Amino acid sequence: MFGTSIRVVVVDLLGKGNSVLDCYFEDTIDVMIMSDFRSSYFVGCIINLGTKANGFALLDDCYLDSCLIYEGEIGINQMANSSLINNTFFNQTVKCVSLVNAVQATSVFINNIFSPAESADVAIYLQVGSLGSGFNNIMYSVTAGAVLTNPISHSQISPNPPLPVGTLEVDPLFVNPGDGDFGLQVNSPARTAGITDIFGGSSTIGVYQFPQTRGRAIRR
Repeated sequence: MFGTSIRVVVVDLLGKGNSVLDCYFEDTIDVMIMSDFRSSYFVGCIINLGTKANGFALLDDCYLDSCLIYEGEIGINQMANSSLINNTFFNQTVKCVSLVNAVQATSVFINNIFSPAESADVAIYLQVGSLGSGFNNIMYSVTAGAVLTNPISHSQISPNPPLPVGTLEVDPLFVNPGDGDFGLQVNSPARTAGITDIFGGSSTIGVYQFPQTRGRAIRR
């Protein structure tokens, strides 16, 4: 899927109203690679964060479909009013997604895999308000081989909010994530557990739809 991706090395990228298809982003600075994205579409992209702190920041009114958000401390920071569909978040060391104050109830999460680095790391962190619409996501640390202690965390609510409808806390069984291969094994629970798409076919959870030729994320 990503074999012919265009490589975009980001120094400081700011943009609104963009449509980005099949691109590879790699950060080169210490704080964040992308800033202030609003009303933009990202489809089939790899965002390779390495050891950096943030991925997308100020992601407002955006649509992400079939993207791999790879490593880093936070995959998406300050997300609001946006839709995440069939994406894979892998190996974030703090949280996969952070939602900003009071507006996250309009965000949508469908058929995503949230797989932070450790079981104590968080899939979705909320500051104020409610999660919005979430269906058929996987929340599990593949690297740690463990269920997340607090898959969804809220700054002002204890205990934490319940998991969205259809959430699975199971290993998605990637082919070889250590080598950047996020294809799904034959017996992966993610292959048939997603919400049915508009064409009536069974939808896979995560980036890779079936049947499909597997690809590898570009590693440093």
